[in-house]
Amino acid sequence: MTPQELKNSILQLAIQGKLVEQRPEEGTAEELFAQIQEEKQRLVRDKKIKKEKPLPEITEDEKPFDIPESWKWVRIGNCGSWGSGATPSRTNSEYYGGTIPWLKTGDLNDGTITEIPEYITELALEKTSVRLNPIGSVLMAMYGATIGKLGILGIEATTNQACCACIPYEGIYNKFLFYFLMASRTAFIKLGEGGAQPNISKEKIVNALMPLPPPCRAKANRRKTGTAAAAVRAAEMSDIIESWIAFFIRSTYELIRRILCKFRSHCSNRVS
Repeated sequence: MTPQELKNSILQLAIQGKLVEQRPEEGTAEELFAQIQEEKQRLVRDKKIKKEKPLPEITEDEKPFDIPESWKWVRIGNCGSWGSGATPSRTNSEYYGGTIPWLKTGDLNDGTITEIPEYITELALEKTSVRLNPIGSVLMAMYGATIGKLGILGIEATTNQACCACIPYEGIYNKFLFYFLMASRTAFIKLGEGGAQPNISKEKIVNALMPLPPPCRAKANRRKTGTAAAAVRAAEMSDIIESWIAFFIRSTYELIRRILCKFRSHCSNRVS
């Protein structure tokens, strides 16, 4: 098993809830889902998001694996407000060189994004269809060379049209969503196949299924607690383990290389 395969295995177990203890006192994902629906309706009433067509009901045949009883299968579109970005006209110089970060999919790093090299202006934000995404938004590249690449915004930013951004609803732990998308990257890329250029459209993303854990809470020290947070910490360990194994392989390779060099040198000296 390669380091990447081990990492993927740990990620998969984490998002299935198999690496964490299930605690009844934390409540259920069903309760969280009801709260999310209430929040969604409030946001629509306040005209902060547009009312969208309800997503299809989930059938038993769609569920790819078993999850704990306190968890719930949901469509990803019910986890947050999803939207793609846009590219302000390059012919209008008043749209560029401002103070608003404008992310292209090449800027995605499969981690937290704190620096973006290109900026647009307030005028571009006002006159074009770009959307300003808040800190904590989860991003995914939908097509091109970076298809499936991910990121979490550490700063407010807009994006181009090749990037789909999710502003999670209250109660959705953005890091759990991030790691679920990472664990499902290959499946999403396969969903995008079929055309001249692979394309994971927004429609395919929002209709995909995700196991929703019970809500996580923040303690006074801001450390997240609960099943979702524990699953995320397990997923984060996969990065550490992958690094350890990669380091061990490199170190072992270097040690063997040095031994072989000394052995060849020793043999040469004996021959001479």
